[in-house]
Amino acid sequence: REEEENILDVKLEGFAVFGGNRLAGFFPEELGRGINWIRGETNLTALLLEDDQKMPIAMEVIKGSSKILPHYENGRFSVNIQISVNSNIAEYMGKDNIFVRSKIQELNRKQEELVKKEAETALKLTKELNADVLGIGEAIYRKYPVKFRRLIGRNWLEIYPDIPVSVEVNSVIRRAYNIEE
Repeated sequence: REEEENILDVKLEGFAVFGGNRLAGFFPEELGRGINWIRGETNLTALLLEDDQKMPIAMEVIKGSSKILPHYENGRFSVNIQISVNSNIAEYMGKDNIFVRSKIQELNRKQEELVKKEAETALKLTKELNADVLGIGEAIYRKYPVKFRRLIGRNWLEIYPDIPVSVEVNSVIRRAYNIEE
């Protein structure tokens, strides 16, 4: 019994964020998925949406991918992040018929809004911390290596917060599991 009393539970959550070789700050656990959306590393996760009567709809994301597309115009860099989400309707407890085209389109829109919000929140925090953990600078460098070195070079983390970044999400609901009305 004494051995059981000395056992400690440890819960690790959140992320340490580094800007260059220094600790820039910490990300709460719930923002981790936003980073993963942008990095294209979100597969097999769940999203919770609601129908018109606020009844929950559980979505199972089966594949998430992204592209970081840098642009250069008039001496300035900008970035467009395109996120693609494929999901299934996993569970629904409501009474509406959500399996009609208009409702599926609405669910796609809601899913796109949720993913975009998560990605933009994570992006905002990385800019506040001056820590490009998303690979945006790397994407710019791969596409425009000479311009990147000439215009930005070693000052990337100072310039990163001012780079305009837009996020676009494309959602596709592939199928539903055996859901009974």
